[in-house]
Amino acid sequence: MSYDDERTRRLPPIPQQPAPRQPLPREPVSPGGPGGREVAELEEQVRSLRTTVTVLAAVALVALAIGFWALLDGGGGDDGSAGGDTSGLSSRVADLEDRIDARATDGDLSKLRDEVEALRKQVDAAGGTGTTTSPAPDGGELESLRSDLDDLDDRVGRLESQSSSGSGGTDGSDGLDDGTGGTDPTVP
Repeated sequence: MSYDDERTRRLPPIPQQPAPRQPLPREPVSPGGPGGREVAELEEQVRSLRTTVTVLAAVALVALAIGFWALLDGGGGDDGSAGGDTSGLSSRVADLEDRIDARATDGDLSKLRDEVEALRKQVDAAGGTGTTTSPAPDGGELESLRSDLDDLDDRVGRLESQSSSGSGGTDGSDGLDDGTGGTDPTVP
């Protein structure tokens, strides 16, 4: 196969004659003639557009000035808008810091677990031997103490599981209902 093959040979360009340019017919524009009315209308539209743009620019500048003034003023309204929210946020932050400081740590929970176990041993010893310095409790009181101790043990277990999972209530409660409305796990 040759590169001079008939199918691939380049054809010579066909000379083209440029089309003669003809000037576009123009009508003479004179202020008093038929084209003068169009020019006058065009000038009126430009004036109207210029007036509209000037009014819009003035409104934009006034709005910008009001916005800038409100920004510098800081809102300061009595309706509790931007200026009033900061004191509320500060108190919420302080409350959250107090809750973080008052949370139960692993060390606190292990101490509480040890105290519960010590109390359990004392209750078991008092129920089994009857040798205490105070008068021996009757069966109902002993059952009540054991029930309270089991309840306390459950609460400590839930606190430990919450502490290990890192979750706590977002509403300020720790999920434990001690019947007093508080969150102290040592109160039966």
